[in-house]
Amino acid sequence: MSYTHLTSTDRTRIATLKRAGLTGREIARQLAKHQTTISRELRRNKTGRVTYNARTAGQKAVARRLVANQRFRKFIPNSSLVKYVVSRLKRYWSPEQIAGRLSYETGRQIVGYLTIYRYVLTHPGLKKYMRIQKPYRRRWGTVKRQQIRNAANRRWIDERPAAANNRTRVGDWEGDTVLGVPGRSRLLTYADRLSGKAKAIKVPGGDGLAEVVADRTIGWLGKLPRTKRHTMTYDNGTEFGQHEYIEDHSSLQVYFAHPYHSWERGTNENTNGLYRQFFPKKADLDPVSQRQIDTATRLLNTRPRKRHHYRTPDEVFRDGK
Repeated sequence: MSYTHLTSTDRTRIATLKRAGLTGREIARQLAKHQTTISRELRRNKTGRVTYNARTAGQKAVARRLVANQRFRKFIPNSSLVKYVVSRLKRYWSPEQIAGRLSYETGRQIVGYLTIYRYVLTHPGLKKYMRIQKPYRRRWGTVKRQQIRNAANRRWIDERPAAANNRTRVGDWEGDTVLGVPGRSRLLTYADRLSGKAKAIKVPGGDGLAEVVADRTIGWLGKLPRTKRHTMTYDNGTEFGQHEYIEDHSSLQVYFAHPYHSWERGTNENTNGLYRQFFPKKADLDPVSQRQIDTATRLLNTRPRKRHHYRTPDEVFRDGK
C-alpha cells in the first residue's frame, strides 16, 4: 500500500469513527488505510490524553511538517553556510568553486552550485562579485531551441475568447514594456482593452527581468477584483517568459500576439504613446519614482475619451462588469 498524507476529510472521518467507539484497526479498515497510519495519527495528534479533534489534529500535522522541512532549507539567514558562501563570493570565487571546495573540506556534498546561483539571483548585491555578471546558467539547448520551447508553451491570440476580442467586458488586459535608456529602468505598462484604464510599474533593467515582471504583475493583479482580470495579452519579449507563473498566481489566462504584429495589442501601444508625453524616448527612468509614475497614470485614467463619449477610463472600468 503506497504512502499518502491523511487529508482533512480523513481526519474528520477518524474523529467520527473514534467517537462511535471503533478501534484503530476498525477505523483503518473503514478508511482503507494501514493500521499503523491510524494508530500513529491518534497518538501524535490527539488533544489531551484520549480526545481526538480533526481540526486540531490537522493544525498539529501542518506545524510538525513545517518544522521538519526546515532541515531541508539550504540557506537559512545568518547560518554558517550562508556566511561561508558569501565570504567566498566576496573573494571572487565562482559558485562551482565554492560548492566543490565545500565538498572537499567536508567529504560530502553540502550544496550544489546551481543552488548558489539561485541564491545570488535573490541577492543582487552579490552579483558584482561574479566574473560574468549573469547569475544564471543555461542548462541545455541553443537560443533557437529555447525560443522554440517557449513558443510551444504559449497560448496565441487566435485562441483568445470572443469577449476579449470584441471588447465587451473589462478585465481583458494588454501588457508591454517602455524603454528609457537601454540597460536601465523601464516601465511595465498595462491597459484594459475596453476602458483603456492604464497601469505602469517601474522595473529595473538587467538580468532577472522576467522574474521581476512576474512578481510585480502578480502583486498588482492581486489588488483587482476577480471579475476584472480575465485575460492578458503580451508581445513576445523575453521579459514575459514567466507567463505560466503569472497565470498560476493571478487567475487569468495569458495570450501572445504574433511576432511583429504590434497592432494586435493596439490599446497597449496607444497607452505607451500616452506615457511618452510624461517620459520621452531615451529618457533615463532610473531617477523617476513610482509616485511620479502613479501621478502620470492618474492623469491618464481621469482624462475624458471621445470613444467613451467623454467618460474617463476610470469611470468605464468602475462601471464595467
